[in-house]
Amino acid sequence: MSGHSQVVQPAVYVRTLLMLMVLMTATIVAAKWHVMHLGIVWNLIIALAIAGCKVYFIMTNFMHVKHGSPLVKVLALIGFSFLVIMFLLFFNDYTTREWHSPFNHAANPTASQYVPPGQVGH
Repeated sequence: MSGHSQVVQPAVYVRTLLMLMVLMTATIVAAKWHVMHLGIVWNLIIALAIAGCKVYFIMTNFMHVKHGSPLVKVLALIGFSFLVIMFLLFFNDYTTREWHSPFNHAANPTASQYVPPGQVGH
C-alpha cells in the first residue's frame, strides 16, 4: 500500500470554519425572519438549503472526501442519497397524513370540553 496522503493546509480549515459560522448566522436569521412573510414552507426550504451547504463543507473538508479515492466519493454520495430519500419519504408521509387531534374543533365539536388527567371524576 502506498503512503500517499493529501496534506491539508490549516487555512482550509479556517476558511471552512468561517464559512460554517456565516451559514450558522444565516440559519439563525432565516429562523427569526419569516422570509418576507411567505410562510413556514419557505422557511423550511431555506433552512434545508443552508443545511445542505453545511453538509457539503463538512463532507468535503473535515471528512476529506474531496481528496479521497473514487470509492470514498461514491460511498459518500450513496450515503447522502439515502439520506435525501429518507427525508423525501418523511415529508411525503407528513404532508399526506390526516391529523386527528382531540383539539381540532372542526373534526371534534366537543374538544373544548377537555378535562385534564386526574380530574376525570371531579
